[in-house]
Amino acid sequence: MKALYALYSDPETAQRAVDSLRKAGMADRKITVISSEPFEEYEFSHRDKPTWIFWIAAGGGVLGLIVANCWGPGTKRPGPLIPAGLP
Repeated sequence: MKALYALYSDPETAQRAVDSLRKAGMADRKITVISSEPFEEYEFSHRDKPTWIFWIAAGGGVLGLIVANCWGPGTKRPGPLIPAGLP
């Protein structure tokens, strides 16, 4: 498997590179664009399908909330605390 890596200083140049790769016959699924910020106005940022990561994170938060609310009150129920040396 051969790979080509390139760095571009602006999103316009990255979009031209993606267009050139398509014209050369490269399939969309073989082209990956990685950026530190979203560029919603460019076509290369809309090619990928949505992921489940939001729902996984939300489910983890809800599960943590449920466990904390069930476990927290149970820690106060064991019995009276008798301080040493006090009446």
